[in-house]
Amino acid sequence: MVFKPAAMLFACAQVLASARHAPTDHAGRSHPISLRWLLVALQWSLVGDVCLMLSSPAMFVPGLVSFLLAHLAYIIVMKRGLPWFADRRALVITLLLGVGMYIILWTGGLPAELRIPVAVYVTVIALMAAQAWGRWHVMRSTNALQVALGASCFMVSDTILALDRFVQPVPHAPFWVLISYFAAQALIVWGLTGKGPASSQPTYSQFSSINPPTR
Repeated sequence: MVFKPAAMLFACAQVLASARHAPTDHAGRSHPISLRWLLVALQWSLVGDVCLMLSSPAMFVPGLVSFLLAHLAYIIVMKRGLPWFADRRALVITLLLGVGMYIILWTGGLPAELRIPVAVYVTVIALMAAQAWGRWHVMRSTNALQVALGASCFMVSDTILALDRFVQPVPHAPFWVLISYFAAQALIVWGLTGKGPASSQPTYSQFSSINPPTR
């Protein structure tokens, strides 16, 4: 599992190296602050990786909180210059998946002291995925699709980890958790730091036509 912290350090280096390709909003303006929040997300992910790598029950909640903060930072990045949850269908689907997963964990043996922290975490990661798909719904770019797929991979990774830890052993769980986690972080970082074609960035008029202003 030492590969996970090492991968996060590499991802941070990738973000710093891509500073000149800062994410842009719907008007094409560059926002270096988005890269800083992306670094915050990766750094909290690194802290979470270290906590979970220690394999101590006492470190599970700190690890959970670390990843929760990472997802909140990702949400801030994905929201930059775009509406909240532009794809309502994606919002409903991710929240329903989160509720279904939580019910399975609750009935499968989730300890009472973890029910509230896990509920908060499941909600936040579902909202992060919903915001990612809403972002793609507006931008319709390859980079935005990479970010949305990465957010989905995050949900898959955490689902496998939670099922294996609290419900029943999942065959080859560490492998599948690692693969899906690496895919999640890589897709999100590549999608947020990659320089897509200018035509893929919606203009203000395009954005307004998708979400007409209300009075």
